[in-house]
Amino acid sequence: ALEGQAPDVLIIGGGVIGCAILRELSRYQLDVLLLEKEHDVAMHASGRNDGMVHPGIDLHKGQLKKKYNDLGNRMYETICADLGVPFKRRGQYLCFTKAYMKPVALASRVYWRMMKIPSKYISRRELKKREPLLSGAIRCALFFPTAGTVCPYGLTIAYAENAADNGAKLSLDTAVLDMEVRDGVIDSVLTNRGRVYPRLVVNAAGVFSEEIAKMAGDRFFSIHPRRGTNMILDKKAAFQVNTIASSARRSRNGVTGR
Repeated sequence: ALEGQAPDVLIIGGGVIGCAILRELSRYQLDVLLLEKEHDVAMHASGRNDGMVHPGIDLHKGQLKKKYNDLGNRMYETICADLGVPFKRRGQYLCFTKAYMKPVALASRVYWRMMKIPSKYISRRELKKREPLLSGAIRCALFFPTAGTVCPYGLTIAYAENAADNGAKLSLDTAVLDMEVRDGVIDSVLTNRGRVYPRLVVNAAGVFSEEIAKMAGDRFFSIHPRRGTNMILDKKAAFQVNTIASSARRSRNGVTGR
């Protein structure tokens, strides 16, 4: 089905990064094609995470990651409003279990101010008002209001569908098998659906990006993935997640109704 196609840009990977790039490039007069080896987008890390939009408290000044984390954090209201995806600034709490840590928590606000991350000291009494079932071991907390939550697969799907509406192309169940490289430039990309001849290749393959890079002779980086487990303990939150998932499936299948 893809044999001989020559898109301006070929994006490998249908996660949130690949779909966001696809949507951004669909603003221009370009022939853009995204390849995803699974049967849908967001089937790996982009659909298997807690959906938290980080305030960047674990990053350091001068880091490139912090620069882009801060820029991305501020973009979510606009992006989610444009795509019709729910987004809330719920904030993040850094909790302390020792009473003697209160002065440390208060003093550390100077550091967060220097890092340009808004923060607020929250007493034990205020914490109990906000969360009555809070552990008795927690004495105080710092609150970071710029942290937010978004449905990760809902956002990825919205990026992909908006890009498709703009004329971009997605090829699912399409695995990249090899690349032909000449003089340090990718000449063609072999897939299970034929050989493609793109002008530019974007590697957005997530934890598989190292394997894709190897095909192009790029050994600039290596990937060291970590695996964890998320647990939803709140019944209301679990119901909301299931509702969002059901709505997303109805949208994809073209089914309407309650």
